Amino acid sequence: MKKTFISLSMMLIVILALTGCYEWPDNIFDPDDTGLTTPTITGVDKTTLLGGIDQLTITGSGFGTVANEVLIYFKKGTTVGRGRALNVTDTEIIVEAPAVYSDSLEIWIDRRGCFEYAKFTSSLITIESGIKALPIVTVQPLNQVAINEDGDIIVALGSSFDVLSFTIDDSLTTIAGVSFSNSLNILAVRTTGDDIYYTLREYLVKYDGAKNRNKVNATKNNLNDFAFANNNKIYLVAANYIYSTDHDMSNAADAVVDTNYNYTKCEVYDGNLYVASTYVGGDTLRANEKAIMTYPINTDGSLGTGEMLINWTEDFAGSIIKGLSFDANGTMYVATSTSTPIYVFEPVAGSYADGSISLLYPVLLNQAIISMRWDSGDYMAFIAKDASGARTVYRLKMIETASPNYIP
Repeated sequence: MKKTFISLSMMLIVILALTGCYEWPDNIFDPDDTGLTTPTITGVDKTTLLGGIDQLTITGSGFGTVANEVLIYFKKGTTVGRGRALNVTDTEIIVEAPAVYSDSLEIWIDRRGCFEYAKFTSSLITIESGIKALPIVTVQPLNQVAINEDGDIIVALGSSFDVLSFTIDDSLTTIAGVSFSNSLNILAVRTTGDDIYYTLREYLVKYDGAKNRNKVNATKNNLNDFAFANNNKIYLVAANYIYSTDHDMSNAADAVVDTNYNYTKCEVYDGNLYVASTYVGGDTLRANEKAIMTYPINTDGSLGTGEMLINWTEDFAGSIIKGLSFDANGTMYVATSTSTPIYVFEPVAGSYADGSISLLYPVLLNQAIISMRWDSGDYMAFIAKDASGARTVYRLKMIETASPNYIP
């Protein structure tokens, strides 16, 4: 009995010691706390959006001013997508539409500190896909792609060397069959108006109802890519060479000869030729160094001295450039062979090296690019390859308009 009493006494002492050393927290439950006032939504600036692309402006009151404290949902029954808040003021929210595709979506807003959702059902939202996989089924690998101002896509196939046209209303036709013996794959294709150009080996081919081909160089270097300039010139890139020819494929000439570089992709913008290159010179420290270079276009069509714009290997190791393009505001788009496939470079004071870098529609694009074109209009086209190696052609609705500088 005595031992039991001593044990109980010790336990009581320990409990009193513990409770005496610490203050118990106050009860946080307040039955009279109604939380912050639930926001009010009064309107939206549009009702049809492209998921992962378009931005929506929501007006009202009580939103606060901290973006990460406001959650915006687009909801229809069990279909729910959360938009990304880009900017928040107490009376306006700018949100990026989620990649959830449905009509009749309500907007629900959850502000931290509020006990209820703000709901907007006066104008229901439709979110559509801004990216469309084209149902081009072929046993031949999809190799190169081009797109015209109307959104019609041109696809070059490997192995069979066929060129296919796929219109905006999903009509598929074979418009040109290539009949060269022992040919390599078509390495580049573009469309201007009703005419289609493509490169095959050392030839530039123009299809305008008939195949008119011109051997641009006599050295038999394969023409990897080409770009139109508004000085009546077409610039073509190959291993160690940049060639030029007129739009009618006359007056072919060597514009640049440099055995230190293999040139793979090119684009013209604002009086300059931008070129993706690989270093193959004698400096072992630079072996296989990839870069984007720029060459000024002189008034006579010749090219000035090239300069390195971006050391791609240094900044983006492991990726291969598959396409270059510009929009009307000078933003540069670089397609790559990675799962974050298209980089966006916005220049600062004309400098891309000092500008901001982001990814194009990272919600939507997550497959390696094989080929990309955006020559004019509001649509970009690209061929993407998934993890299994399957290739698909996509038409992507763009917000900006492509640069007109290189359209003949």
